[in-house]
Amino acid sequence: MSAGSSITISLTSAIFAGLIDNTGGESANTTGIEYGLTTGYGQTLSQSGAFNRGNFYLKADALSCDTAYQFRAFATNTAGTIYSNNSSFTTSSCSRILYGTDGGLNNTGTDTQGPQLYALNPETGSKISTIGPVGYYVNGMSFNTTNGILYAATGDTIGVFTGNINFTSLNQVAPFSAWEGIAAAPNGNVYAAESGGDIYMQTSGVGDFLPLHQTNRGWWGMTAAPNGNIYATVDFGDIYMQTNGTGDFLPLNQTHNGWVGLAAAPNGNVYAVDQGNIYMQTGGVGDFNNTGETARSWFAIAAAPNGDIYAADQGGDIYKQTAGVGNFLALGVTHRSWYSLVVAANGDIYAGTTIGDIYIRRGGTGDFVSMAQGNKSWEGLTVAPNGNVYAADSNGGSIYMQNNVSGTPSPSPHTHSLITINTSTGGGTYIGAITDLGAAPINLEDISFRSDGRLYGWSAGDNDLYTVDLTSCNGIDTTCLATKVGESSLTTAGDGMTFYSVNNLAVFGNHDFSYYKVNPDTGLVISNPGLINSSGSGYTITAATLSGENAIFATLLNNVNAPSNLLVMNPTENSIIFSTGNNSDLKYISALAFTPTSSPVPPVIPVVPIPVIISRNYGHPLDESLSVLISVPIAIPHNYIFGTALIKFGSRGDFCKAWQIFFNDKMGSHLVLDGICGKLTMTVARSWQASVGLKADGLLGPMSRAKALTR
Repeated sequence: MSAGSSITISLTSAIFAGLIDNTGGESANTTGIEYGLTTGYGQTLSQSGAFNRGNFYLKADALSCDTAYQFRAFATNTAGTIYSNNSSFTTSSCSRILYGTDGGLNNTGTDTQGPQLYALNPETGSKISTIGPVGYYVNGMSFNTTNGILYAATGDTIGVFTGNINFTSLNQVAPFSAWEGIAAAPNGNVYAAESGGDIYMQTSGVGDFLPLHQTNRGWWGMTAAPNGNIYATVDFGDIYMQTNGTGDFLPLNQTHNGWVGLAAAPNGNVYAVDQGNIYMQTGGVGDFNNTGETARSWFAIAAAPNGDIYAADQGGDIYKQTAGVGNFLALGVTHRSWYSLVVAANGDIYAGTTIGDIYIRRGGTGDFVSMAQGNKSWEGLTVAPNGNVYAADSNGGSIYMQNNVSGTPSPSPHTHSLITINTSTGGGTYIGAITDLGAAPINLEDISFRSDGRLYGWSAGDNDLYTVDLTSCNGIDTTCLATKVGESSLTTAGDGMTFYSVNNLAVFGNHDFSYYKVNPDTGLVISNPGLINSSGSGYTITAATLSGENAIFATLLNNVNAPSNLLVMNPTENSIIFSTGNNSDLKYISALAFTPTSSPVPPVIPVVPIPVIISRNYGHPLDESLSVLISVPIAIPHNYIFGTALIKFGSRGDFCKAWQIFFNDKMGSHLVLDGICGKLTMTVARSWQASVGLKADGLLGPMSRAKALTR
């Protein structure tokens, strides 16, 4: 039993940590913390249950700010009670504040005021006060611990953009499994494909989506050609077409590849991608032929009204083929888990991610900006002739519609720049553009000062760590020199990052929902503790900061109708200690920063086990040597938590990982437990389905779960 570090949540509350090293073969039925101003303690927190090896946490309220406390942990089973050594901590300064900036979104999801600086309650996540407008869209911010000044890195726009941005549910839940592709025909009819089910149609964009009674297949991508033909792909199947929007969908007898995305260009050419190559059917006639484009994890493709073709590399960049001619060239946008694409008549490009958000590139220029539509699997996008944009959520969700989008982005006066923020007024002051030695702009998703005053930032362009030389921002050439620390080899941009010790940097991936520990001196990943999750769902972290008492505060992105949560995390374990729940005041928190402690950020206090074991066998329960001798490890079998959502190719998260563990256990496969259901995982899935008498379609739904849990 040992006591770890304490975590101050607010000026008057804290979370204590304890660790059970070993149970001696019997679970503890009570764990607790004793605390007080002296080692006499006087206050006790406890909880009942069945506790095995690992950390436990208890929250104390009604503390005094800027006060030293003593505490120790304890655990009890039928053999007795054992205590840890004493630990101590000091609560936050009485003047300490958690600051946050938003994307300018009000409660209706529109940008009416531009980004503001707020004082936040770290215990509830709610707004204490609005300090004032920043004047810039802030990607990330951090206090310089050597001078107490608040610095920030700016993004592309003030707010997300004006006008109506909400995608509203049409209450059309897939009857059998999950929605995948969606397409709007020239006559206004909207089609939706259900994976493992039917194809459905909404007549003239009005009313319910009704079944067309097509054969149940693994339908995936859809598109509508200018001549009215409707195309649909089947994953690891064929491409089908409905002529002029009438009759059945008939096979085109194309090679059975892992077809996913489809797009029909204005000139009649139809494109298809198969997670490896890009194919084209010339003029909508004949076979789909390989274009010879570089093989990537192509997952989505879209055609613009001007003839440009866009293709998304899942987990990578988005590429453009100008006027449908030549090679596809990278746009240099933030790497995310892109799953769907569509281009509106006004040139706006929408891109959906899996278990993520919908992003928009206004007018086809700049980076893709978050629309704050929440953590869903946006695997289908289409634009109707009337301008309505439809989006399909494949994670057991509905079909959503954005009604006639209007409005334009509010340009930031200085994008990809460094500013300081006045914590009394909220106003931002421009320091200089962030550039590399070649004067190329560097877009930093978040920044963090180390305790020695050195500024670090994570780049959205190449997913690498940079340092920013503050002395180079001299007001003459108005540039701040950014130097790459090293190649991280990551394919994710870090939307949130913070130091949790002088040699350890926490980076949160914005498309793979993972937490990475990065060496600030090399830029290399030290370790990847895994997904940031709770109940098996991935979390998109938009901002992070260190509390100063060894805990990371981070904001979880939800959609505009499900506001941001504030999470408190253990940086050494990637575990969520505390969540505030939805905050009704603020919709999108883009940056967080605590006022610095009176001294540089302290190192993390490691949880060092004391080799004392509770034992119910032989002798006194606190006899350390005897307990060690008789302690027997307990082998805990895997408990497969498959969830209720359909798991298929492209699924990510703990439920996919549970299937990977299951296949390794039952099939003797050697899958990497990364929580990504790619081709190899689905190949094993099909083999297992065939071996137990199920249809080998790679769709892990209710029948597969039932079979797995009864064998």
